Amino acid sequence: MAYQVAVVGAGAVGLSTALSIQQRFHNAKVTLIAERFDEGTTSWGAGGFFRLDLDDYPLEERDNLRQWGRESWKFYTDLARSEQAHDSGMAFVAGTLLLKTQKDSGYSLMSELTHDFLKFDETNIKKLNMPVSYNYGYSFTTVVTHVPSYLRWLMQSLDCVSECMCIKALMDINSNMEQLKMQLSNDFDVVVTCCGLKAAQLCNDESTFPVMGHIVKVKAPWFKKFFYCEDLYIIP
Repeated sequence: MAYQVAVVGAGAVGLSTALSIQQRFHNAKVTLIAERFDEGTTSWGAGGFFRLDLDDYPLEERDNLRQWGRESWKFYTDLARSEQAHDSGMAFVAGTLLLKTQKDSGYSLMSELTHDFLKFDETNIKKLNMPVSYNYGYSFTTVVTHVPSYLRWLMQSLDCVSECMCIKALMDINSNMEQLKMQLSNDFDVVVTCCGLKAAQLCNDESTFPVMGHIVKVKAPWFKKFFYCEDLYIIP
């Protein structure tokens, strides 16, 4: 008997989740449901920069975060080293991260995962001649994902692509939300919600809110390394 599984949302989280379920549970029939696909998703414009700061999370969540971080690092680095690296949008990129506050504990997992993690001292930072005063910094090589390529690669890897397109209209946010929930519960054994900001309506999650940000794309082929600080980032 095949379990009917719905994954709601077609961003990076939704597509990755659908592929993971499809690969691990062969008796599951996965259906992808979304209001928007491809460039209509928030993920399409994401930076795709692998960086974990444990200080951003409560203490009780950090053991899980370490496990998930290690598993995610293996997934992305394996892809970046494989023949699918170009199609999936994965690449190794070195660079510099600058901070105004000390983050040794926050970046302890990154120091374990990366092969070249280096803590900057005051002399290193002064050599950068930054217009803003930073007191701490690190350099390392991480994985950067070109997210549009990654989303296309995920879609091509899924067996449920033909199904997800024909039910696209189901997630029209202007439709009756309670009716949509009832339809999902009737049609599927398991529903996995990966709908991002739409969780506010679909899951009655009042804690969900958008964070403002601006992304500018420029042509600068000479820029080969990432630069990350608390106010901005540059990713080649």
